Amino acid sequence: MRLPSGVFRTSVSGGFGPLAALANSSSPDVLLVPGFTGSKEDFLPLFPLLATRGYTAMALDQRGQHESEGPASADEYGLDQLGADVLAVAAQLSSPPHLVGHSLGGLVARQAALSQPDAIRSLVLLDSGPGPLVVQTQLRALVEALPQLSLAQIWAIKAGMEAELGVPAPPQDVAVFLEQRWLSTSVHSLLGMAQVLLHAPDRTDELAALVSDLPTLVMFGEADVDTWPVEVQAQMARRLGVRHVVIREAAHSPVVENPIVSADHLAGFFLEVDGTRR
Repeated sequence: MRLPSGVFRTSVSGGFGPLAALANSSSPDVLLVPGFTGSKEDFLPLFPLLATRGYTAMALDQRGQHESEGPASADEYGLDQLGADVLAVAAQLSSPPHLVGHSLGGLVARQAALSQPDAIRSLVLLDSGPGPLVVQTQLRALVEALPQLSLAQIWAIKAGMEAELGVPAPPQDVAVFLEQRWLSTSVHSLLGMAQVLLHAPDRTDELAALVSDLPTLVMFGEADVDTWPVEVQAQMARRLGVRHVVIREAAHSPVVENPIVSADHLAGFFLEVDGTRR
C-alpha cells in the first residue's frame, strides 16, 4: 500500500525480536497498537491528520503480525508478553508517548499501562472492551479452523461467504494487501491472541485507580456491534470515571471509517493532556 507523504518504514526492538513499524518521526508523540488480524497499516489515515494537528506517530505490527517476527508457540502471545513489547518500544522513544490501542490492542495497551504507568503519557482505548470479547462466535469458529485448514483455505472461505452476503469488495490494491497480510500472519499469533480475546481478565477497577495520574479516554464507533457492544464500552468508561467519545458514521474501525473525526478527538485529547502537564 502507498504510504502517506512523510511516513517511512522502520523497526523497533520488542521483547522477542524486531517489530515492524510505520512512523513519521524518529521521536513520535503517539504510539499506535493494532488489533487482532490487524497491522500498522490500519492507522495510515491518521498519520497526515495527526501531523496537521501537531502530533507525530508510530504504528506497530505486534509480534507475529504481518511483518513482525513472532515466536513459534501460541503461549508466547499472552497479555504479559504483548504488553512488555509495547513497553520496550516506549522505552526507546525520547519521551513517554500517548498510547492508543485498537480492539485487542486496547487490552495490550491497558496491560502496558497497568504494568508501568509512568512509561506512557496517556491511554486511549479505541473500540476495546473491559474483558473477554462479548461476541465470540466468529472467533471460536476461527480457532477451530486454524489447526485444520491453511490460512489460504480460510481466506478463500471468508471471501466466498462475504461474496454470498453481498459485502462490498474493497479497492483492488486494498484487497491484495489484506490477503497478503492475512497469509503473512503467524498462525501461532492468531491462536495465542484469540485466547486473549476469549479469556482476558476484566481489570477495569485496577485501571480506574490510575486514571487520576494517567489520563484515559474511551472511544468507539457508534455501530460497533461485532466485538464489545457500544453499551459495554460506555459502561467501561463510566467504571473508569472517564469520558467516552462516540464516532458517528463508524463501526469497529473509526480510524478508517471516519478518520477526520477520529483524528480531531484524538488530537483534542492529547492537547488537553499536554496542556495540563506543561
